[in-house]
Amino acid sequence: MSFSARHLRMPLCFLLTALGGCALLPAPWFAEEQRYSGLLLVAEGLSTLEPCDGSELRVLEQTDRLEALFNQVAQPGQTAIFVDLLGVEGTDQRLRVGDVIRMQSSGRGCADSAYVTQRWIAQGDSPDWRAELGSAGLQRVDQSVATATPLPVISEELPDVALSYRSLRGMALELLIYPQPCFSASSGDYFHRTAVLMQEGTRLAGCAYRGLQP
Repeated sequence: MSFSARHLRMPLCFLLTALGGCALLPAPWFAEEQRYSGLLLVAEGLSTLEPCDGSELRVLEQTDRLEALFNQVAQPGQTAIFVDLLGVEGTDQRLRVGDVIRMQSSGRGCADSAYVTQRWIAQGDSPDWRAELGSAGLQRVDQSVATATPLPVISEELPDVALSYRSLRGMALELLIYPQPCFSASSGDYFHRTAVLMQEGTRLAGCAYRGLQP
């Protein structure tokens, strides 16, 4: 049996229907990922993002991963939580979520703008500590042991292990960034990287997240 071009002109939807039903293809995602931060609201199976910059509310494409992360980090009864993520907006205006950089039920949320001027922000507890790495260098900024000014660093990539940023002078300070995700031991907040801060031979464990600086 032969087929002519006329036989092949039937709509694709007709072919799919004959094979068991016509389904709409997902909306195309063609734009490059952008960074979004704001208040994630979850209600009745719908996830929306209220951006920190006051722009319009965005509907997120629901994923099992995003839902599971929200359920793990949010406090009982909590329906809104701060989130910082990468996403791509499709032609249907829904936001497809890529990497979740951080999700926090505690902290300063939108008021914490340190990531704008830094490359990495790392923090931990027991004891509490915080370090920031920017274009000027590495600086510990918590109240217990603060460095007066950022220390210039040398960076090194340890293949499949970590990124290392080590001070060149002054206080012996080294920040190690590991690719594994991290949950704060005290708050349960989520961060997309694990961190270790080495200071004068003392090892401090914690979490880290990427800033906007290259």
